[in-house]
Amino acid sequence: MMKKMTMMTFLFLGLFSSTTQAQQSINAAGGDATGSGGTVSFSVGQIDYSCYEGTGGTVSQGVQQLTELSEILTDNFAEIKLEMVIYPNPTTDLVNLKIENYESDFLSYGLFDMQGRQISTNIITKSETQIQMKNMAASVYLLTVRDKNKLLKTFKIIKKD
Repeated sequence: MMKKMTMMTFLFLGLFSSTTQAQQSINAAGGDATGSGGTVSFSVGQIDYSCYEGTGGTVSQGVQQLTELSEILTDNFAEIKLEMVIYPNPTTDLVNLKIENYESDFLSYGLFDMQGRQISTNIITKSETQIQMKNMAASVYLLTVRDKNKLLKTFKIIKKD
């Protein structure tokens, strides 16, 4: 009986004394912030991450990078192959609007702030157009491209100082 009791004790300790572990990271700094809405833990300067891939997808633990999509709206034109690119984005001085495989005498662009106010507008006469943004405030802007009154595309532009 004593032998059974000793064996069960070791079995019990073996099952319930295993260590558990949460996510780990190497950080430069961090802490807890508390306010009227609750408490949040944060880290600054995380320098390590892990990425795990499998047949069901990918999971990244650690540093997460924001994915910024610069194209907001696209109409599908079955009869034409329309290619529009805007770069660099984010920008500090200017952006280049490049339009390929589309010809029209009525192309124009409009630049709008996030309140919907039109900042500038112009006719597009070449396949590549430079749009000056050097004197504009750091913010997010919307660039629309139209053929006559039909909206072809809208881009989100991030202007930095």
